[in-house]
Amino acid sequence: MKFIYCVILITVILSIYSTSLSAGDKPIIVLAGDNNLPPFEYLDSKGNPRGLVVDIVKEISKELGIPIEIRLMNWDRALTMLENKEVDGCEYMRITESRQKIYDFIPLIENFSVIVVPKGSPIKNFSYLENKKVACQKRDVSYDYLVKYARVITKANQEEVLKSVLNREVECGVVNYYFARWIISKNEWQDELEILPDKLFTNYNGIALPKGSPYVSILSEGVKALRSKGTFEKIVNSWLGEELRIREKLFEAEKTTIFLTVLAVLSTIFILFLCLGLRFLRREAEKQRIRAKWLLKEERDRYSELLTINDFLRKSTAVTDVSVLKDILVDTLRTILPNSRIRIFRKLDSSCYLWASYPKEEVFTVNEEDLKIKYPINIGKEVFGYLSVIPDIPDNRISAVKIIIGEFENILKRIKDREELARMENLSNLIEKFSRLETLQERGIILRDVLERIIFITKAEAGSIMVLEDDNKLHIKISVGLPEDIKDKVILGLNEGLAGWVAVNRTPLILEDVSKDQRFKNFPSTPEIKSSIVLPIIHGEKLLGVLNINTIRVYRRFNKEDIELINRIVPILANIIEGEELERQIEVLNKEILISLVTAIEARDPYTKGHSEEVSRLSVLLGKALNLPVADLKLLEIAGYLHDIGKLKVPDSILQKPGRLTEEEWEIMKKHPIWGSEMLSKISTLKGIDRIVRYHHERWDGKGYPDGLSGEEIPFLSRILGLCDSFQAMTSDRPYRVALTLPQVIEELQKEKGKQFDPELVDIFINSVLNERVAVK
Repeated sequence: MKFIYCVILITVILSIYSTSLSAGDKPIIVLAGDNNLPPFEYLDSKGNPRGLVVDIVKEISKELGIPIEIRLMNWDRALTMLENKEVDGCEYMRITESRQKIYDFIPLIENFSVIVVPKGSPIKNFSYLENKKVACQKRDVSYDYLVKYARVITKANQEEVLKSVLNREVECGVVNYYFARWIISKNEWQDELEILPDKLFTNYNGIALPKGSPYVSILSEGVKALRSKGTFEKIVNSWLGEELRIREKLFEAEKTTIFLTVLAVLSTIFILFLCLGLRFLRREAEKQRIRAKWLLKEERDRYSELLTINDFLRKSTAVTDVSVLKDILVDTLRTILPNSRIRIFRKLDSSCYLWASYPKEEVFTVNEEDLKIKYPINIGKEVFGYLSVIPDIPDNRISAVKIIIGEFENILKRIKDREELARMENLSNLIEKFSRLETLQERGIILRDVLERIIFITKAEAGSIMVLEDDNKLHIKISVGLPEDIKDKVILGLNEGLAGWVAVNRTPLILEDVSKDQRFKNFPSTPEIKSSIVLPIIHGEKLLGVLNINTIRVYRRFNKEDIELINRIVPILANIIEGEELERQIEVLNKEILISLVTAIEARDPYTKGHSEEVSRLSVLLGKALNLPVADLKLLEIAGYLHDIGKLKVPDSILQKPGRLTEEEWEIMKKHPIWGSEMLSKISTLKGIDRIVRYHHERWDGKGYPDGLSGEEIPFLSRILGLCDSFQAMTSDRPYRVALTLPQVIEELQKEKGKQFDPELVDIFINSVLNERVAVK
């Protein structure tokens, strides 16, 4: 007896152990899928599975407590792995009769294909595809149908199909409708590609498992649980919005309408038959006819309403411009509420302004509490505005309006998220670009570019940078989107206007309606500013100026996020402005030093007074005629002033001698370019000037001094300086001769072409510089 008890006890223990082992060692279900079929299944930028079906499968895994591995890959490879039994199934496959012979399916979503054509294509529907060049995905179910009528080209994935249409490699492409909508919106191809309204190959997609798979019943229970809890519908709505549910309602409405129509016809015939001789029955037949007519009208109205909603969803899905979306919303509400006054208000701080209306009205502002009939429109937790309908929305239309407003809110959220991403990318590119700039001069050139980018990032329309000048007033340095003459019209003292207040208090201002702020100062003949951000530009502790960002056409609710974005760029502005001021001071100082040096030279030789300044001016004029860069023009200007600085070492007896020099004296005089070059080479800020000065007395034929260079050996800027120096000397009085007339000088220049002077420079000098000189005189 004890032996029997022992055997029973051992059997029970083994059974319990076996059960616990099987429960702890659950199998992993492996499902394959397409790696490029958004919004259903795709790999994101980090290689992680994303999409509507991916979320459903993950929820099934949680619901059942069974691990499910999702492997996304090229669709052709996914099918091959399923056929070779390397995976347990495919998570999303079109259900067809031929495939149902091989696989068991768990239906998920009704789906269909569409034809995508380039904008303006003559193809209007499926009947136009005969003998046309059409693209589709490799091993897609559409291939078997298309190959009978058209010349079919297969692509690795559906995105490649759309690209082949975009590049005009094919005349059209056949892809999944939701995929086409997703990719066209993502890549902003709305102006280049069009989705035709025809629905092709409408059927369900679902999880595909080999015939006899033990996971069919398990996964079916998971899907059923998700549907009963509402999880399935939430996932679908988060990816596709309300469109799929509306399509299902349209289908049900069509069936109901057909049923009611048939029922009404049969009822009418039957009643008429019974009432042939009976007045009472005729009256009853009339009642039934009226009732059937009323029911048909009600269903027809409901069907029309659903069609309108579906049309709104179709038109608005790919829209990225809020103004276009606004027009679509108003047109849709007009259709649903034909006898109502429709107004949409945008919210300001404590008031609202009319954003859109039907019938069309002038824009006006109203206090928020004065809007008696209003339906809020939100973007996340933020109130975007209100819908006002007079008379109020009828009960039988309220659900349709809520669906439309809900989808409008979803699209606004997507547009806002896309714009925020673009703003951050633009900011990142801006900071990276300007952090690489090396010179203050280079930074000064792009100050306008910085302002334009700030205006773009903040979605504003105009702006200006005001700088605190020596008169202790704010002057506009750069403006965008404002009249050119505004610089002369708008000059503000400290604590004057918004900018003056910000300058004194060093605190940013955000104003949604500037006209309501007492600090705002309007100037005649300037654009009416509606909303503003005003920030101080500070370098260290030093106030440099003020940045103004404005809207002119519409009110804009700027916020702290805009301030944070701009504050990342303000240090760049401060560096540019401070750098320009430093360069200006250095340039003034250098010019003062140059004038002192020139004065010292001319003090020793009264006959050359004004000579250096004129040579400098002529050299710059000739440089501009040659389209030389700004840096070279600067070198010519300074070299013109200092070309004779070496004469400081020439004795007064030679420099001021009234007659011609002896040979020995001339040899000493010819050393002044060398002495000038040596003096200038020791000044680091005049780098490059020494070389121009050394060679400005060289001749084209090689007979010049000090080194006897010829032709192209002579530095180009030295050739310019030498020509202008000679011209100025010939047109000036000297102790040993009087100045030549202009015709005599031109004759001398022509004679010396190719001898003393570069022949090309002589022609340009005569035709450009001298003509301008004569015109001025």
